[in-house]
Amino acid sequence: MTIEIAETADPAGLEVYDSIEQRRLQIETPGSVSVDAVEPERFCFPIDETCRLETDSLTFNQLYSVTVHDETGRTEASFDASETVRLEERTQFVGLSGPIKLYCRIDAPGTIDIGLTSVRVSTDRETTIELGVRSLHEQPRGTITTPPDIESMMEAVSALPSALKTTSPERTWPTLRGHPPLIELGDRLEIPDTIDRPDGSISLTVPREYSAVYQAAPLAFFLGATIRPGTEPTLETPRFEHSLSTSRSFEDEMAHLLKRFFFLDAIVRMDGMFRYELLERASLEDELSFDFAETYDLSLSHRLERYLDVPFETIEPHVSRWPLTAHVPSDPESASLLPFVVNELGIVRETQGRCPGRSRPRNRRARNSFGRRRSLAPPRSSERGRGSSSRRLRMNRSNTPGSGMGFPSRPRKRRSKRTETN
Repeated sequence: MTIEIAETADPAGLEVYDSIEQRRLQIETPGSVSVDAVEPERFCFPIDETCRLETDSLTFNQLYSVTVHDETGRTEASFDASETVRLEERTQFVGLSGPIKLYCRIDAPGTIDIGLTSVRVSTDRETTIELGVRSLHEQPRGTITTPPDIESMMEAVSALPSALKTTSPERTWPTLRGHPPLIELGDRLEIPDTIDRPDGSISLTVPREYSAVYQAAPLAFFLGATIRPGTEPTLETPRFEHSLSTSRSFEDEMAHLLKRFFFLDAIVRMDGMFRYELLERASLEDELSFDFAETYDLSLSHRLERYLDVPFETIEPHVSRWPLTAHVPSDPESASLLPFVVNELGIVRETQGRCPGRSRPRNRRARNSFGRRRSLAPPRSSERGRGSSSRRLRMNRSNTPGSGMGFPSRPRKRRSKRTETN
């Protein structure tokens, strides 16, 4: 269990424990309370644990940024320290962003007092407050062990999307994509019970090559897709099949689709819970044929089908240079690097000039289309246990911040009343 909620007597209230991030939060109440479980569907947001309690006051002993949402989850306002907020006689959600993400569902009028070191939510009368909690999940949860054969490796990589908090367009926010579990080599495939595998409704069929599996990993993660072996590279969903054999190299096709799906989901996301002005959306609104609000509510496979109908040339001028490209050696030992690359939605490329399933060299012109980048040393965690320098990961990072679209480099917190970090 990622989040644990326990009743406390001194001080009276609740203690929230996040086992992934190793964090604790004390929530104080005027007197002792008992908690009951709540259906997660009562919340409009991805959450890990819920509870219900009767009280007229909750005090959070840490400084949190505060947002107020209506009953559908749409953000109404954001507030900073030293502000006081009045809650109305209707269903509202109070979101608190800090070391542990919290949502309070409240149906009674009341007041939010945001101090310098704490936040107090009080109601005009004793009422039922429902609490939803989510881990920031910035650390890996568990380790997948896999032997070096391709089929096992595909199963291991297919379990990385267990860290996704949602498959809605909201997952373009980095805070709704947790850190994937670690991968290490072993004698047999072992995926811990705490790691939920994708349901298999979306799949990527790729060649039986390490390079193909690694290059498909970021796209599979973002789509919550299962990777399968096959001779005809294909993206398959309940609604359609899309061939991945194009004039582009395989690695370029994976990068092309990841950019397309991420960018258009980020555009559509503006009709969701967290709304603010987005330059890219304003520039493309008249050029995209689908209705944004309608598309937001569609299933993932239905959205992908619509996105594939958009000529890439239409959106290409508006897609920021990707923040991370990783050149990963095509050997079994490189599998341990993937969770760190995938965590940042990095694009994976070959370290040599060979493409999966092809004998001709990769198109260098396409490779250089990402522009000038500075080469960075790999993160320490990615070098762990790697004695040979020839197997080290080469990572290129762009200085382009991502225009506030929620690209893998975490966006700056905005102070506008219309903006919310989820």
